[in-house]
Amino acid sequence: MCAIRELASPNENNRDSPMEVFKAISGCAVDASEMMLTICLHLASESFLSKLLAYRREFLYVPALSASVEGTFVSCIDVILANIAEASAYIATDASDIDGMKGSLSRQKEYELIRAASQLPYNWAEMLDLLTSDTAPCMVLRLITRLAFAAYILHPQLSGRTPRVDASVLNV
Repeated sequence: MCAIRELASPNENNRDSPMEVFKAISGCAVDASEMMLTICLHLASESFLSKLLAYRREFLYVPALSASVEGTFVSCIDVILANIAEASAYIATDASDIDGMKGSLSRQKEYELIRAASQLPYNWAEMLDLLTSDTAPCMVLRLITRLAFAAYILHPQLSGRTPRVDASVLNV
């Protein structure tokens, strides 16, 4: 878990950070609830999510071999974004058993999240603008909602800060 914390720390010189985060998330063998809290605490900040979206362009051709979605090219960034969204939903619902959804339903849900992540724009503000779109797929809208919830509500609460709602975020 400390690997995720170190990799998520603001270090502008570490351009390999997303790949290392992907490896840390993929290779973790810890308690699932601890993993979800760690993901939201260290990876769900608005600044880190903005960087991830920007890195998607650079990491577009770094495939996530373990999470290939049929018919869609998936980068390691897409898998990280899907994991952050899943962690925020897990924490928000106070799920006591992360393994409750097993088998094909769980796999289908994972694929849908990753496929939705592969359709996100490369910019945080553009991603938030999609929330008002009439043409964005429902799964993409759910993913964006989870990521925004993680960045603006969960991350501040887990960090001990008061969640802030900025009018510019809401385009008011």
